[in-house]
Amino acid sequence: MSKRAKLLHGLRNAHRALAAGFTTLRVMGHRGAGETELRDFIDAGLAAGPRLVVAPWWITMTNGHGDLFYPPYTPRERWDTADGIEECRKLVRLQARAGADFIKVMASGGMSKGEQPSWPNYSIAELATIVETAHELDLRVAAHALSAEGIRRSLAAGVDSIEHGSYLDEEMAIEMAERGTFLVPTMSFNDWCQREGTLRGLTAQGVADLSEAHDRTLQAFSLAREAGVNVVMGTDSSGTLCPFGAHARELELYVRHGMSADEAITTATTNAASLLDRPDLGSLRTGAVGDVVVVEGNVLTDIGRLSRPSNIRHVVRAGRELSGYLRAVSEALDLQEPEHPTLAEGS
Repeated sequence: MSKRAKLLHGLRNAHRALAAGFTTLRVMGHRGAGETELRDFIDAGLAAGPRLVVAPWWITMTNGHGDLFYPPYTPRERWDTADGIEECRKLVRLQARAGADFIKVMASGGMSKGEQPSWPNYSIAELATIVETAHELDLRVAAHALSAEGIRRSLAAGVDSIEHGSYLDEEMAIEMAERGTFLVPTMSFNDWCQREGTLRGLTAQGVADLSEAHDRTLQAFSLAREAGVNVVMGTDSSGTLCPFGAHARELELYVRHGMSADEAITTATTNAASLLDRPDLGSLRTGAVGDVVVVEGNVLTDIGRLSRPSNIRHVVRAGRELSGYLRAVSEALDLQEPEHPTLAEGS
């Protein structure tokens, strides 16, 4: 897919997210997708969309998570990967030059073909260089880390958030709480894969592996809450799995696994604003930007109301009421609401 086509898909996804009541999105980056351009396009008022906080593309090592998304014979660009301390430092600086709002690094393997989540990606020294360089540039660092070793190295390096964190243990949860490191559990990705993975091209073994990771994620979620870790909502939406506009399913899963509805909403508002280092977001108070979502019904007794865009009656972004515009565009382009099937058994 060309960069232009990716940008148009991104504009559609941004519309769906805003129509579902999400006025700010953290975008985890994909090389050549034009996400910084889309952010600037929206910020300039040329289209309506959520406020985008963007990592231009992920930092990964050769043969690491993200690099293994591509067949070995695929032509690559010079800075698709970074190996060693100096390349890691250079790539953070290049991303800052490209307009990064934060940095995303792959600190462990993942669930893609040809890799294992247990594989650590990057040494502590490499990760620490990424964090040090980013922090010097006032950029926060998010670490994709499923494995215990990937989480351990990320914490030792001083990252700001752990993404997924499936194999988090009690000791590391306590360390996260002490350091103020955020956890973004991304439960809904695994939930979608359990229900629809084989329909979207995953093998039966891949779905089974993701089911095991989901079970570990639930344990990590419980350990993090017990330790007092700040949890932030995130979905790992890709457009195919966890479609845009269905992000609030993540909050349903938090409530199913022990959070009150009020706590769950906090993960998507004040906690999220803290992770982004944006005190002007996530709350209604003097000096805040004025994002408001009006939902039909009481979400404190039925958090699932947030998952159905038809329940979103008003969306106000930075003081502008956009609901009429969003509905008109949806109808004109025949943009269907994302499906809202029942959560997977055991999710």
